[in-house]
Amino acid sequence: MAFDIGEFLSDITKHGVSKPSQFDVVFTRPSKFSGPPFSAEHLSFRCETAELPGRQVATTPYRIYGATHPVAYNHTNLPINLTFLCSEFLSEKVYFESWIEYIAGLTSNKPDDTPRMNAQYYDNYVADMEIHQFQMNQNTKIYSAKFIEIFPTNVLPLTLDRKLQNEVHKVQVTFAYKRWARIPHKDGGVAESDRQTPVTKAQ
Repeated sequence: MAFDIGEFLSDITKHGVSKPSQFDVVFTRPSKFSGPPFSAEHLSFRCETAELPGRQVATTPYRIYGATHPVAYNHTNLPINLTFLCSEFLSEKVYFESWIEYIAGLTSNKPDDTPRMNAQYYDNYVADMEIHQFQMNQNTKIYSAKFIEIFPTNVLPLTLDRKLQNEVHKVQVTFAYKRWARIPHKDGGVAESDRQTPVTKAQ
């Protein structure tokens, strides 16, 4: 049928909209990674942008007779990117760089030392992370994604420019992960995990 502005506005009034600014990120730390001081709350406050994950199916061409067509054979996990507002001493950048250095076995940051570059065991450097989307102007979760066995793969460079007198540093970090799961929300947006096994923020 033809687009009806009245019906559209009625639908918006009834169902509302979701805003990208209403989110929170819950971080944990790999069990064997000592690294710099870690505060889940600090990283959550400093996380300026995040991404709710998507789903992607891997396909392969298939043909027995007639036209070739794609068939699904697996699913793939797309990397996610988080951006952090840097504190004065760039502690956020240092933290994620140190995590990557731990993964790759860059055990020494001294300029005169040659790092051993012995990569860590997988279980030693992965952690879990959750991203929550909230109902507008309320502390009610409406969508949550839990990332299982996540780790950083890339810390982007920071630009230095004498002309940028009124700008602040923001560091973007790319993460890979084994899989992600949507946390069910029931009873007005309260997640089942909140009622049964609350997620504890690492300190």
